[in-house]
Amino acid sequence: MPPNLHVWEMFIKPEEIKSLLAKSGFEWKEHRGSEPNVSIPKMLGYLRKRVKGEWTFVELGQKFKLVGSKDMNILYAGYAIKK
Repeated sequence: MPPNLHVWEMFIKPEEIKSLLAKSGFEWKEHRGSEPNVSIPKMLGYLRKRVKGEWTFVELGQKFKLVGSKDMNILYAGYAIKK
């Protein structure tokens, strides 16, 4: 991954975005977190195999996926509706 792709200080926490949306006239709707379908060490091993060229993106995608989660501390997505 390129340097500074993920800068923790720039992460907008769910509570912060909820507040920003409300101030802008949006109603917070469904938001869900995501997590890997495998343990973090296994996921890192899979990513290393892809970087080394041992696996194609198709092979990586067959082993590693992001699945829905209630945890929104690292990665989340959702939507809001203009009031």
